[in-house]
Amino acid sequence: MKSMSQFNKFQLAIVCGILFSWIFFFVYKAGYSPDVPYIKNDAHAQWIFHPDKLFFGLEQSIKEFPVTTRFQKELRFIKGMEQPVLHIKAHKQAVLFVNNIEIITTKPDNWKKETSINLLEHLQAGQNQISIEVTAFPGRGMLYAYISGLPYRWVTDSSWYSEIDGSALARPVLADDTRNDFDNFFQTTTFQHLNSLAPLVILIFFICSVIYILAHYKLKSKYHSSLPKFLLLIIGLLWVILFFQKMIHIPFKYGFDSPLHLEYTDYLLRHGSLPMAYDGWELYHPPSSTLSPLSHVF
Repeated sequence: MKSMSQFNKFQLAIVCGILFSWIFFFVYKAGYSPDVPYIKNDAHAQWIFHPDKLFFGLEQSIKEFPVTTRFQKELRFIKGMEQPVLHIKAHKQAVLFVNNIEIITTKPDNWKKETSINLLEHLQAGQNQISIEVTAFPGRGMLYAYISGLPYRWVTDSSWYSEIDGSALARPVLADDTRNDFDNFFQTTTFQHLNSLAPLVILIFFICSVIYILAHYKLKSKYHSSLPKFLLLIIGLLWVILFFQKMIHIPFKYGFDSPLHLEYTDYLLRHGSLPMAYDGWELYHPPSSTLSPLSHVF
């Protein structure tokens, strides 16, 4: 019994060791690996990016060319200040300009590591233009920066200006996942739509209740147990009718990755054989079903 207890403790130790190893691995990869696009704000500054319009349609996520975002902000410098040190992190490569003079270029292979530059010899008394060009491939350009040694706070926030490849200047936004699509502000919410249909919903509920009560008292007792199943069948049929009535108005190529999956069925129809993984974007999948080519034809 004692040896069994020791064996169970040994098993528990192995499981805990494996679990904590995986946790450590994921935390390390997220925090330090340049291959994982994970960013984290802190007390010094926040990550920002250009406020291009959100797009929820089908789009190839990896662009075929690098995209450069230019961030800029003025810096007021007075002689006699402490040595101002600029701290930069950029996804993925940053080029620093002070008054339109290139100062330094960061390395994209370790973009999560902070780069510090002493700006004292590059600044002039009065207003200075700080510009940082961030190039990302793939993904979007994001910037994290702050200056230490100043009597006031100078950090990346919404007070900057940004542009992409010569577009109009715009205020950047914080790099998080909580932005709404601009068009959403002009759409009714689920609760608003339900509230507008409240009288109709109440009327339908009332009619169904009356029908159920009358049927319960008018039908013979032997049919009472079958009544809920019959009503459920009617509701199911009505739902199927509504589903197909709505479905026929949806364009055939709408849906998640639908053009890419239709490419698979097109290949089957054209060649009569299974594709190789390198023949197309989504052609590495196994055949989804034997009916998919027929559904595409019809």
